[in-house]
Amino acid sequence: MMRTFLLALLVSLPLLGGCASLPTPYQPKDGGWGYSDFPVGEDMFTVSFEGNVELDIHAFRMHLLRRASELTLGHEFAYFTILETTHRPRPSVYKTKGFIVDPVFAFRQAIVIRCFKEDPGMGFNAAEILVTLAGGMPEPPDTHTAASIR
Repeated sequence: MMRTFLLALLVSLPLLGGCASLPTPYQPKDGGWGYSDFPVGEDMFTVSFEGNVELDIHAFRMHLLRRASELTLGHEFAYFTILETTHRPRPSVYKTKGFIVDPVFAFRQAIVIRCFKEDPGMGFNAAEILVTLAGGMPEPPDTHTAASIR
């Protein structure tokens, strides 16, 4: 009896490992997780991102800002403002490896942006956002790290 239980446990471990998931990467939503967008007007777009719960909220929002910035620059604008935002947790069920069905909560946020060629005053600079997200933003000269202050 004990041997049967241990054998069943050992056989099921690889299947249970299939339930673990990684954070949703930045990618187009192609039947799964990722971003999607569509035009609402000549200078307005709806941008949405759907991801699993393994993705922290900061990374989730950065994916939205990245896609909004790419759209803005891709349509020859320089700035955008966020006109509307919606948040929607959505329970979903996805099939994983084998016959195990893993219940997963998906998070979806959509924003409606308006793009501008000139700074509207409270707009996001799309090029600066992309540089910052790529890690290319230099530190100001008067910035100190924890190691430099003793």
